[in-house]
Amino acid sequence: MWLSTARYVTLMFMIIVSCTFAMSASAETQLAAKNIEARPLVSVGYGDFAEAQFSESQEAVIIPKGVAVWLRVTNLIYADSSGQVLTVSRPSMGSVEFFTTDSTGKLIQISNSNNHTSLRHFSPHLVIDNNSHVEPLIVKVQSPYVAVSRVSIEPYEVYIKNTNAHLFLTGLFLGVIFLLSIFMLSTGVISKRLSLLSVSGYLLSLACLYVAHKGLADIFFSYQNSIHFLHYSGSFVCFSLGFTLLFFHHFLTKNRLERKTKLIIKTTAHVYLLSGIVVAFAKVDLPLALQSIMVIGAIALIIMILVSQDKDSRKEVYFCCAIWSPMVAVLIGFAGSQLIQPSEQISAVNYVLISLHLMLLLLFVVWHDAEKRRMYIHYAEYDKETALPNKFALFGSLAKLEEQNKAHTLVLFKPLILPSIRLSFGLTFANQHINKLFKEVSEQINTYGSAAVANKGETPIYRLEDQVFAIVLDGKIEVSQVEQYVCILSSVFEEGIGYKGTQIVDSLEVGVANYPMHAKSTEKLIQRALQALNTKSHNGQRWHLFDVESSISTERHLKLTSFLKSAIAHEQFSLFFQPQVDLGTGRVFGSEVLLRWLHPELGYIPPDEFIPIAESSGQIYEITEWVIEHALRYQAEITKLLPEHVISINVSGRDLSRRELSVQLITLINELSLAPSQIMIEITESVTIGNEAELKGVLNDYRSIGVKVAIDDFGTGYSSLAYLSKLGFDELKIDKSFVMDIETSKSNQSICKATCDMAHSLGSKVVAEGVEDINSYIRLQAYGCDFAQGYFISRPLPFNEFKSWLNKVTYAGDIKSFLVR
Repeated sequence: MWLSTARYVTLMFMIIVSCTFAMSASAETQLAAKNIEARPLVSVGYGDFAEAQFSESQEAVIIPKGVAVWLRVTNLIYADSSGQVLTVSRPSMGSVEFFTTDSTGKLIQISNSNNHTSLRHFSPHLVIDNNSHVEPLIVKVQSPYVAVSRVSIEPYEVYIKNTNAHLFLTGLFLGVIFLLSIFMLSTGVISKRLSLLSVSGYLLSLACLYVAHKGLADIFFSYQNSIHFLHYSGSFVCFSLGFTLLFFHHFLTKNRLERKTKLIIKTTAHVYLLSGIVVAFAKVDLPLALQSIMVIGAIALIIMILVSQDKDSRKEVYFCCAIWSPMVAVLIGFAGSQLIQPSEQISAVNYVLISLHLMLLLLFVVWHDAEKRRMYIHYAEYDKETALPNKFALFGSLAKLEEQNKAHTLVLFKPLILPSIRLSFGLTFANQHINKLFKEVSEQINTYGSAAVANKGETPIYRLEDQVFAIVLDGKIEVSQVEQYVCILSSVFEEGIGYKGTQIVDSLEVGVANYPMHAKSTEKLIQRALQALNTKSHNGQRWHLFDVESSISTERHLKLTSFLKSAIAHEQFSLFFQPQVDLGTGRVFGSEVLLRWLHPELGYIPPDEFIPIAESSGQIYEITEWVIEHALRYQAEITKLLPEHVISINVSGRDLSRRELSVQLITLINELSLAPSQIMIEITESVTIGNEAELKGVLNDYRSIGVKVAIDDFGTGYSSLAYLSKLGFDELKIDKSFVMDIETSKSNQSICKATCDMAHSLGSKVVAEGVEDINSYIRLQAYGCDFAQGYFISRPLPFNEFKSWLNKVTYAGDIKSFLVR
């Protein structure tokens, strides 16, 4: 929509400008060639009037720079009716004054009453008739530049007609410049492009400079104020040069030149603009020599900018050269007219060049918008870093195949080493690495596709996400063919590329989904392929085809993640207690707290399923705080029945080093008057591996509170004797996998006995999990195991049932006799 508007405005402006200058050129030609029946006799003299030597001259008179030129006009023939008008064309920035002489030859200035209009700068003239017979007429012409002035006489009606036509064309031209500047300004503001704002400032300066040079200030201001406006010409030159440099700075130097060079250009532009402001407020005429130096400096900087551009900027360079070359030609023509005799034809040529300049500026806006639109469209479907089609292009391609109901297979792959390459070598090298590999991948895939599956077209590689890429295999593809595509992908990435003598080898994860087998919509197809991509590899599998069971597991995982947020608020969690028995005394020693989650829709959810989800989603902290608070409050009630009761609480490895946890323990211990030594914190063996130094400090913090620490699931990790000795756990809990079949497994018997001996040598107690029968109970007693828990003793019980169970067994001398009844 915006581009179409810009094109229509451009076409309209081009027509207006063309008509303006065509009409102006015609008027100038008619004015120069008109045949006046009564020609005045013009004599010209230079310097002081009293000493001037007058010689006959043609209508066109050369006005030297800064020299007073006197024109003596005689042989005037007056009309009988409305009179005639003597016109003298004013040089740019110059002045024209009319005089006559008295009987002694002294100059007498002719008053303004003889002028029928107030356009003294725009159209210097003198109305003469029989009632105001003055002869000879003396005209004083001065100019700050070398210029040409023309003297003519014409009937009053003709003068009025020609002046109005000239005024209309000049005003139309000026209006075009102002409209164009407003158009550029609005475009720049809306699109937030500083280059167009700079062009707008340049055009406004150019319009004001045109007003000053053509004497159009008479139209807008009084004669006295219009004289002052002429002095602002130097300021407008500074402004136009400054805005021109800013245009080149914003359009061509951004991210393409050195910072120092850009700073020089920007600083010079601002100096020009500041100079224009200073000159305007000082109300001084800027010398022509200084203006020339500023113009030459600006042109030199622009040439430096253009020469410094890279190959990718050729179009911009050519366009900028084309836009500003007409103005450079105008400047060259002006400089030449100051050295060589000026010609009246230069003015017409300047009109044409300025017209061309304005048209090219309009074309620049249209072209720039078209380029921006093309770039936006390109980057809407292509990735900027890798130049690969992006996810929108992928969605479009899949949607097109879906509309045609054509079978196709989506293959997603993820280079695993790409993040490491970015960290080690930077984004630029990583993109180069990817681009080089993808170029080779594309060649091999297209070669295989055309030979093996009769795929005549190319198979593009898409970038779906930052590290996930895709290819779409059109048509019915067998599993063996998918395997071959995966082999091609893997072989290229596994071959890798060299970097400073190092061969960077990459590997892939690949996920595959088929339409319509696995999904019947584009969005579902991508979702299923992503699920396959994120399936964990087993047995060295190269790739994964979408699996329904995996999808159900993923959906359940997402549901649990969502439901966890409200589980605490809706009191869906509960604590169960599994008793622990002292094997030496046969009495209840304590219990382990176990967390249970009963969801109203999904039913019972085991901790092994939701605890890892809580850890990965960051919700484990809130759950741990809930467990500790409720467990210690239950402990306060249990100790009323069993004062020596020790409660064991499982703590996630993610929570262990949180200071909030230790603060919570201290607060609850003091609030509930609990004995810290009767609180056991259990951590899994896998958490303790690899960070001994940090873990030792954390455990010491808990010991300083007075609570004890146990290592859970011992035997499933890789703990060494020295490692356990260094950390100093209070308890070691033998994993139930070694206890449940202790009667039938010699190796498990050896492991349990050795663990008891090792723990005792380190000063730690031993708890055996998974005691299922009396024989295991008795054997563990023989090995010297300290405590036992398992279904033989009791299943995990809700709090109220646990208290009832305690009431039953508290008075038994040896719980074993109670259990075997």
